Amino acid sequence: GEAAGIDKCWWVVVLAFLMTTMESATSRCSGFLYVGIREQMNVDRGQASWPVNLVTSVNDFGGLVSGPLSEHFSTVPVMAVGSVLASAGVIASAFAPDISWISVTLGIVHGFGVGVVATMLQVIISMYFKRYRGTAHGIMFAGSTAGAFFYPQLLLFLRNTFGFRGSLLIFGAILLHMFALSLALREPSWVSTERLEKRRPTVASLPTFPATELEARRPAKLRRASCPAFAMESRCSI
Repeated sequence: GEAAGIDKCWWVVVLAFLMTTMESATSRCSGFLYVGIREQMNVDRGQASWPVNLVTSVNDFGGLVSGPLSEHFSTVPVMAVGSVLASAGVIASAFAPDISWISVTLGIVHGFGVGVVATMLQVIISMYFKRYRGTAHGIMFAGSTAGAFFYPQLLLFLRNTFGFRGSLLIFGAILLHMFALSLALREPSWVSTERLEKRRPTVASLPTFPATELEARRPAKLRRASCPAFAMESRCSI
């Protein structure tokens, strides 16, 4: 029940912490991406800022869409799809031929994916915690700060070793680990049970059909005789 499991599943917070380090890595590495895009695509500062700015803008839009989707498909499948989009957007950016392409792949596809993941992580933490909900969310969001110390240095090393496109390709592969972590999460049993209860049709919602004209004309005595259960009940009551 809810009382037996609420505020006790701290392993969910650990997984959310790890996923937050990855989903926030792009915003924490915006300077690296801005300089790399400008040099690789040979564009001016205004054009180079488009993909980076779109990540933040579309991120919020992803949260707006993921809420209604989670009501129909539950939290984990929506989070898994968002993880794939976040990774695929970065991997596709490694092969971008121009600034328009990378604006779509990195800014829109990746930005939407990380927005979905970030929103669903907050939802699932709120499901598991009530009394310690603030503490659980604080630990989860600390993953964003932890990622700020790790991913910029990692991407600089990858760029010096494999070039800018190679660093994006490996970075996208790292983000794909969010998909595996999202599959390790589960909605609490009490939330799943409540969702099933809401979807189960009630007696009042079942369709009713009016009696046909032939059924209405049948004598009441004949209708009673044609029902063995009614006849057995009458004998047992004597």
